[in-house]
Amino acid sequence: MIVNLSLNVLVVLAVTRSKQKQPPINYLFLNLALSDMLVATSLIPQYIIRPVFTLPDGWAGTLFCKLFVGGFTMWVAGCVSTTIYVVIALERFYATRLGKRARKLQGRKLKMAIALVWIYAVLTEILPFCVMTYDESRKSCFENWPNQLHGKIYTVFTFLVDFTIPLIFMAALYTKTIKVLWVNSKRSNTSLSAVKTRKRVTKIAVIVTVLHALCWFPDVTSYLLAYHVPGLLEYGSIEQHACVIPVAVSTCLNPIVYSFQSQRFRSQLANMIGCCRLRKKKVFVK
Repeated sequence: MIVNLSLNVLVVLAVTRSKQKQPPINYLFLNLALSDMLVATSLIPQYIIRPVFTLPDGWAGTLFCKLFVGGFTMWVAGCVSTTIYVVIALERFYATRLGKRARKLQGRKLKMAIALVWIYAVLTEILPFCVMTYDESRKSCFENWPNQLHGKIYTVFTFLVDFTIPLIFMAALYTKTIKVLWVNSKRSNTSLSAVKTRKRVTKIAVIVTVLHALCWFPDVTSYLLAYHVPGLLEYGSIEQHACVIPVAVSTCLNPIVYSFQSQRFRSQLANMIGCCRLRKKKVFVK
């Protein structure tokens, strides 16, 4: 969590404090950093504070479960990340189109897309929030569905909407995008430098998307199995909680990928750190 917050704060500062005009995809990467930071802040009450803090009984305990300990904000952040990756895949797809087929996600369209992503994430995760309650006998939070069938239906919905369908959609988009950039680029009139830049950005997008899918797969799958194969994996078990470890790791990886793959990002960080050092030196001289 410390690594997560430290690295993603650098991403936020690199984008927001840069004097250079930022391409639209950088603001999508910025929202990925914010969602990753939300995952870290969600894990703090659930896995650091909760073991040493006894939840109050009654409605107060249920309220703590809904807001802090039940994992609602972590799943919202995960849905935001997945949906942002879909938007990035669309942005990369249309960035490689030629002529009238080209589309740019910027300005008002970009702001609206980002706002809709966050709203969509909250709405898709609102049902577990509503049924989350505190079990006084077990001293733990769990989803108290009116009917067990409802929980099974929702887990299938989550597995499909939050993971499987977006992954298939992105795979199709990136297949077409890669074909245009790496196979058909020589036939177009696009400049070599523009093609090179698009390849680099697309490569970064593909890497972070694959890492996100691999790291979230255990957690999403364990949630599904806990309802459909309880004999194999129990809800709230140590095994299920262990699946959160790859999720936590995934939130630290994007800034590392940016640093290795993007010279522009490295230069923005260097300039930002240089400015900070210069300011400290001026203050010391005074």
